[in-house]
Parts: sequence; C-alpha cells; structure tokens
Amino acid sequence: MPCLALALMFLVTACQKNGAAPITSFAFQLDTVLYTLPGGDATILDTLGQKALQVRGVTNNFAQNVILLVKLGNATPQPGNYYGTMIFADSILLSDYASTWISDSVRVNLSAIDGKQATGTFSGELFQNEKFRILSNGTFSVNY
Repeated sequence: MPCLALALMFLVTACQKNGAAPITSFAFQLDTVLYTLPGGDATILDTLGQKALQVRGVTNNFAQNVILLVKLGNATPQPGNYYGTMIFADSILLSDYASTWISDSVRVNLSAIDGKQATGTFSGELFQNEKFRILSNGTFSVNY
C-alpha cells in the first residue's frame, strides 16, 4: 500500500499542468475531526485522452497533505457521480507511510464543472493497513 501511495503521488505530480489555479474551498471530516485546506490548487489532468480533476491541499498549520483525484473519463467533463482516489497524509510528507491513509473508492458527486470551475461533495472510507477511518462531509469548490 505505501508503494501505491508513492506511485500515485509521483504520477499525479508528473502529469500536472503548469499554472494550476488556487482552490477556493476544500474541506472534509475524518472520523470526528474537521479539516479545512485553505492552501492548495486544482487542475484538470489529461493523460492519453483520459481526464481527471485533481484537488491538492494542505491544512492551515501545514501538518496534513491531501490529494483528491477524480477520474472523469475521456469525454468532456460533466456533472455526475464518480469514484475518486484520496490520499491523506497526517504529515506534510507523503512519504511518511506510517501516517498515510488512502482510498481508491471515494464517492464524489460533481455538481458543476464548466471548463474553469468545479464544485462537488465526497465521502467514503480511508484505509491504512487493517485500520479505516470514515470520510464524510467533504466539499470542494475549485478554479482550475
């Protein structure tokens, strides 16, 4: 699992477009703790015709690093329900495997996407070895 997180981080960063736009809001609850991520960016990735929305953020004390990747397929991105991948590192370093939680089945409701902005909600469970945490009340509103 740690290798998967590191590989995903490398792939996502390597495919990022230059000039990613800052996020306007990105928040979620993990178990009973609310996280808001005022620092970060969003971009649409296009790799071999497959598109994805990537939202990256850090908490206001720079303690946690988060990536939400929503695979949108090969057509023009449309509102709808998708599954995404999320990495939550309870450390600013994604390479700190002992504090990294991941899921490839986060449920994302993309309520709007128009070529410049995207908004939506998300929820699911994040895993680390045999443990899990409940992801709820996720929201994002991003420019890309």
